[in-house]
Amino acid sequence: MRKGCRIPLLILALIPLLSAKDPVSLLLIPISPWEKAGGLESAYIATQSIRQTLISSGWFQVVLFNQYSPELMQAIDRGLISDAEVSKPERNPLKIGELFGVDIVLWGKITSIVEREGPFKASIELEMNLIEVKTKQKETFKVKGEAQGEENISKRLLLERAINSACYTLQDKLIGRELGDISAVRKEQAKALEMEAERLIKEGKDREAITKLEEASLVDPSNDAIYVKLGNSYFKLGDYNRAGRQFRIAISLNKSNEEAFIGLAKTLKARNLNASAIAQLRVLLYFFPKSKEGRLLLAQYLREEGDKEQASQILQDLAREYPDDPGILWEVGNSYLSRGQLTSAFAYLRASFTNQPTPEKAEAVAKLALSLGRYQDVLSILSRWIELSKERMTSGAYIKIMRLVDELVDKELMIWASIRNGVVAKTLSREEAVETLDKEINALRTMRNLLGVITPPSDFKKSFSSRLFGLTTLQSAFIALNSYIEGLGDDKLQLADILTDSAKRELALAKFLEGQ
Repeated sequence: MRKGCRIPLLILALIPLLSAKDPVSLLLIPISPWEKAGGLESAYIATQSIRQTLISSGWFQVVLFNQYSPELMQAIDRGLISDAEVSKPERNPLKIGELFGVDIVLWGKITSIVEREGPFKASIELEMNLIEVKTKQKETFKVKGEAQGEENISKRLLLERAINSACYTLQDKLIGRELGDISAVRKEQAKALEMEAERLIKEGKDREAITKLEEASLVDPSNDAIYVKLGNSYFKLGDYNRAGRQFRIAISLNKSNEEAFIGLAKTLKARNLNASAIAQLRVLLYFFPKSKEGRLLLAQYLREEGDKEQASQILQDLAREYPDDPGILWEVGNSYLSRGQLTSAFAYLRASFTNQPTPEKAEAVAKLALSLGRYQDVLSILSRWIELSKERMTSGAYIKIMRLVDELVDKELMIWASIRNGVVAKTLSREEAVETLDKEINALRTMRNLLGVITPPSDFKKSFSSRLFGLTTLQSAFIALNSYIEGLGDDKLQLADILTDSAKRELALAKFLEGQ
């Protein structure tokens, strides 16, 4: 074969795959009731549950039959369909499907509902009919669903759960029908594309990875892992609608894929659909009751929605199971913080930071320590924060660290004024003043040494020099005040005042140069 003929043939070979990627359009005719078991209400619940389950899978676009739809009204006026066929669409579903322009028409009826007590249990059976509009092929099959629960669960809720169970069985049946048989060769080809995408993701080339993963999903649309990777890649790029669809498809293919449930919940949260995200996590925990990440996310989302007590209970259970997990410790700390229990919050947040130090955690824990007056802890956290950031000191990181330093310096200035005025007014004993001064001189020396290892971003070199000089000058002011208290001359007090004023000017200049 000549080389020039290969590309058109390849495109022709891919056309069926490309078209299969789009959601299948489906017309759902409302389920008929079984009069002895639930009547119209059960039929309505079943219809809505089927519609929602199929839509949420990401595989289907579902239109619910409506006899007053414009398509039908126009067809009646033109004599293309009779009133009898419209009022009972199951009489001629093929013609109905052609008028709506869908791929598949689906209809059925409830054939049995069984409810038992002690323990409560419900089961439902649906007989479903399907006709493919293009091929005119018809298929009839049955799906069943079951649910059981404790005595405090109402029979209606139990029946709804059984109906939902049947709907998931129906979803699996329809998706399996769409997928057909995927050959081993295609699975291997898709796996190779998936591995190539993983390499691109590691290199930070998410858009290129998406192209490979989309191609892999066309070659093997039955592989739920591919859709999860696609969802994660779209999520990283901020395309939450596409991400959500990929996670839904993965779940519809494999309800044991915990990562897909987690991804969908995060996607819903990113779209500010908080209630839906929480509901999705509850579904996850129905399938995976011990899911650590699922429970952690649920606690976080509940706390943000104001349900602090339930969030706290979940977190306490997690903390008992995973006492050293930094993510759980962090969430427990934030739970205490949201309830104003600052000391407990600090203990958990500090433990999380110790086990898994990050600049973001350092900032939060240092600020909390500062508000609690735990200045030695602040210096310790500041030291680790600088260590974490100094190799790549960005402008944002630099400013955040300097803000904390400024707050510490403001505290030192207050202490200096308190000691000076107390000594002059003779309301503070010499021993108390000397002891406090020694502690604060050491703190200033530590702070100055910590900053000494920083290489500031180029835009802040001048302000950084001013801040270092200001800290050194303030330390000298404390030493001069100490000399005055030790009785080494009244001029030492005057020197301490001059040095303090000079330190304030240098520190103010640093703030000004940094745009504060």
